[in-house]
Amino acid sequence: MTIQLRTAALLNPHLSLDGLLAAAIFKRTGDVEKAHADIPLSRRDGVWCGSSVQLERGHSVTAAFTQALRHRDFNSDRYSDHRKRGGRITVLIAGGQFKPALDLSTPWIGKLAFLGHGDADACMELVESLPGIGAKAAAHGFGRMEWVDVEPWETDGLSDQGRPLRSVPIETWKAWGHIVDDECGVDMLRSAPPYWSGAPRPCVFPAPPARR
Repeated sequence: MTIQLRTAALLNPHLSLDGLLAAAIFKRTGDVEKAHADIPLSRRDGVWCGSSVQLERGHSVTAAFTQALRHRDFNSDRYSDHRKRGGRITVLIAGGQFKPALDLSTPWIGKLAFLGHGDADACMELVESLPGIGAKAAAHGFGRMEWVDVEPWETDGLSDQGRPLRSVPIETWKAWGHIVDDECGVDMLRSAPPYWSGAPRPCVFPAPPARR
């Protein structure tokens, strides 16, 4: 699956196709159990056959937030001279209520891809139903999609020539006959939805390319 983006995206490098599809199902149904059970991908030993996001990082761009004024923004007390209130007040603009509105520097990614094994038409339809890919897609317009395309590919979405394509528990990876070497990253990760909950386990994942 290839996705052409038209706005900058805030992506977790461990974002997986099954996680993306689960989010789309939950958005449509509001049913957490259904979102985690009805993913249109094959499954092997409890691991969904969908890769982590495949991308080439481009140059960095500054992504600015645009948001509507709220009622509290018209309260003049928020902007009154600090000296009238008994001395100067330090305002931490890099955190608190200001943090969500700060500009961000993020790599510009024109295209991204996922590999998987399952119902291609159902996967494409679910992804197209999302407002965008990655963080802050719904509220702030990040990760807006231009188009989504699916083409046949000889892959199980789990491994490629002994390299992991997604997070896989180490014991499962070894049971499949693979070894843990320099082609694998190793970290404490979650290997199935919900990725925001549950105890992480020792997993292999696609090792980032070496810097030259």
